[in-house]
Amino acid sequence: MVLNPPEEKEWETPELKEVQLEGIVDWNAAWGYFKSPKAFFEGGGREKMRAAVEEQIKEALSREVSAQEGLLSDFYAQRMGDAQHRQAGTLQEQLKETVDALTASLEQGERPETWDTLAAELLHIEQRMTS
Repeated sequence: MVLNPPEEKEWETPELKEVQLEGIVDWNAAWGYFKSPKAFFEGGGREKMRAAVEEQIKEALSREVSAQEGLLSDFYAQRMGDAQHRQAGTLQEQLKETVDALTASLEQGERPETWDTLAAELLHIEQRMTS
């Protein structure tokens, strides 16, 4: 007996709170790294500015991600629970159909040899189709 769980559709993306990242970097302080275009692009000013602002940006992004982590976790936990519930229902339906078919088969009084022959023929057909 083979039960096949149903394919899940793609889940929608949750609506997230608006992210406020304006003003996270003090650009006036970073302006000191831009003494001249030559010094900035050739003298390492760009790398110094990146190092100075990168940590501020990472910290701000980390705070925003942490603030919305619960929302994302709850959203996808709910979707997972819903999917499991749908799949459980489908699998129970498949199981009931299988049991009903087996019961009907037993009530018809077919001999086991008939089913063995049928199974062998189906296996042979399946092998021919896959090769």
